[in-house]
Amino acid sequence: MKFPISTVLLIVVLGIFAVVLGYNYVWRPFSNQTMVEVQEPEAVASDSADLAMDDSARKWLVSDLTPEQKIGQMLFVPITLDDTTASLSAVLSETAKLQPGGYLLFGSDIDAIFAKRSTDEIRQNVEQGAVPAILAIDHEGGTVQRFDGNGFLSLPSAQALCKLEPAEQDELLAQSAQELSLAGIQMVFGPDIDVSSKSAVLKTRVCSGDPQVVSEYGSRFVSAFTKYGVLPVLKHYPGIGSTTKDLHANFDQQIVLSKDVVPFRYILDQYPQIGVMVSHMGVLNQIPELPCSQSADCIDQLRSTNPQALIISDSLTMKAAAYDGQAQEFSKPLETIALSAVFAGNQMLVFGPDATPEQLQQVADALVAQYAVDTDFATKVDAAVARILDAKEFQIFK
Repeated sequence: MKFPISTVLLIVVLGIFAVVLGYNYVWRPFSNQTMVEVQEPEAVASDSADLAMDDSARKWLVSDLTPEQKIGQMLFVPITLDDTTASLSAVLSETAKLQPGGYLLFGSDIDAIFAKRSTDEIRQNVEQGAVPAILAIDHEGGTVQRFDGNGFLSLPSAQALCKLEPAEQDELLAQSAQELSLAGIQMVFGPDIDVSSKSAVLKTRVCSGDPQVVSEYGSRFVSAFTKYGVLPVLKHYPGIGSTTKDLHANFDQQIVLSKDVVPFRYILDQYPQIGVMVSHMGVLNQIPELPCSQSADCIDQLRSTNPQALIISDSLTMKAAAYDGQAQEFSKPLETIALSAVFAGNQMLVFGPDATPEQLQQVADALVAQYAVDTDFATKVDAAVARILDAKEFQIFK
């Protein structure tokens, strides 16, 4: 049976139109926001300085750093605090060669006095004249709060906070932010703005299944912490509220929906220069076998809409980060994971407390070696370090 030429042309045109629409939905979830209506945020004056500035007025320049120092700036070295100073001194000594851009603090039942003493010691260990390291901590409230001893408010979980009146939320968040600031913390890995009404994995870490409620809660969290000079990091891009597997122990693939990215857009519209943590979840409507943290396609969606955000990986020692989609096994060595994360667009790399100084040095050596032979990689590193130095000069150590 033959069809008229006009019918054939119509079918071809409709087919092309369908492909274009499919591309926009599949590859640009950040641009597809029509499924969920959300109130636009009120204009908020940014506390951050304009990052555009003459190099002659800057404290630190990328060009002044060696390749080793540049790679060091991209690393968060994990430190587990206990009730002694000897272990802290040992870790600082073992990782001094890295000259890391930041330290991520772990521990439990840490009181305010010991926390301040520890952060003071870390700062004093930074070589005179070197770029200072960011002191960061996981602090969402509920089950994710490292500093929870005497002198620190037990901040309620996101789920509990979102059931309170806005004024009550503001009061608790402000107190917690002030306590961390006084303890010497400059960056907080929070808030968790994953959208879910009930998550078997994240549990009380999720605020709500309503993206508007999550957006408003996240905005209050960011407002409170930035007021006290603590830079927030939104978690976990592109939104893992639908995940059914713990990414610390497994790999999961989910479709990213419009509602998942609404809180990121809402908050970054108000605070474009804060941090964003990228998850290891595979995105079914992109490249499902690749963790988002190692996918340029996934991270480029964030970079294209929010170029000033500081992009930080989730912990690269999580099992999901080691997933090899082709082999369908968790076989990637840490150096390969780190290389992939930088190529994908992460600007700072996080490691869990199980990462040893020896492993971190191997990672740094691999990144430095790649920097020496790969101009594209070197360009990515230089751009990442420039953003890190901007964050330090204009937001953290201003």
